[in-house]
Amino acid sequence: MKAVVLALSLGLGLVALTPSLAVAGKSERVVVKSDRTLPQIEEYVETVDQRLARGKYDVVLPADRAWIVSELESIKGQLQKVGAGTAQLPDLRANVDAFETRMIDIEEGGIVCEKSRRTGTRMVEKRCTTRKRQAEVREDSRDSMRNLGPRVVMPSGG
Repeated sequence: MKAVVLALSLGLGLVALTPSLAVAGKSERVVVKSDRTLPQIEEYVETVDQRLARGKYDVVLPADRAWIVSELESIKGQLQKVGAGTAQLPDLRANVDAFETRMIDIEEGGIVCEKSRRTGTRMVEKRCTTRKRQAEVREDSRDSMRNLGPRVVMPSGG
């Protein structure tokens, strides 16, 4: 199960949050932190490697693609060292978490969180989504408002 770490922009340090995303404001940076096992890490790396081979990352910036390739090679090397017993799993997890966080930044524009209140309540909800998903929701909302059409006001009889 994943835990998420929220880096506070005021320099207060890191606050560990389990198991869901939480936030203190709109512009907070969210970082992935997991407790994956070695087979799960291997599966994740293999999945990213397959997507890279199929050309999924051909549309990203060349610098980002080069970073993905180099980091994948580095993580694969670490996987071999952990398998051979010459490296520590927590160090590998930390590197994979940093890799996954950056991959989310590259693919989805990063994760952002915001507080919001539903109409008619004082309860504050904390929602964390990718920037890409936020843009989709905003566009869907705009489309819904456009599709309502003009309102016709009927004159009152009297």
